[in-house]
Amino acid sequence: MIYFIDLDIIFKLSAYDLIPQFTSTFQIEVEDIRVPASFRFRTLKPGRRLTKRYGEEALKRAHEFVDTIPLVKQGSQEEKGLLDSIEGIDAGEGEIISGTLEQPEFYFMTGDKRALRAIHQAGDRIPTIRKRLTGRVIILEQVTLMMINKIGFELVREKIITRLDVDVAMRSTFGGGMATTEERCREALEMYINQARKETGDLLWTNIPPGSSA
Repeated sequence: MIYFIDLDIIFKLSAYDLIPQFTSTFQIEVEDIRVPASFRFRTLKPGRRLTKRYGEEALKRAHEFVDTIPLVKQGSQEEKGLLDSIEGIDAGEGEIISGTLEQPEFYFMTGDKRALRAIHQAGDRIPTIRKRLTGRVIILEQVTLMMINKIGFELVREKIITRLDVDVAMRSTFGGGMATTEERCREALEMYINQARKETGDLLWTNIPPGSSA
């Protein structure tokens, strides 16, 4: 199984200092992950906006992680062109998605629901791509729920409440700080996941990925 991971989710997990817990939850080895080559430059030279948003320590963790990951092989240029023409899908996401063409078993992990909505809404223009992604997209809220199942609610809460500024859904879910209960957290995450399903059709995964546990 290959895991294609976009930069948004890498930045956020790095901000929460949850990269090791993330990989252990899904039992992912570095060689099982793919990122575009552009991600290495963006984490090494993030610029003022990203530094202000995530902080230098988080960006350092992100670069150290990305720098060890194998790169996405160049996919179909025709597919890349189609994806680039769709508003809401950025170049990195287009590179990742087109790179899944020759990979029979994969998951695409992303924190960018805007891109997923764009794929869903443009389904008639990219039917083959949309079909290939069906059930293979995992969003941040699902990753968070899986980590709670695997490593425990208290540790995940402790990590995420230190950086409630980097993601709206996480801020809403864990906004009570240490007073946030596991029941409240699970309800909120399920709500966001169900809302994403409504907005993106059948793109999101529905089963536990191989190698993980709930």
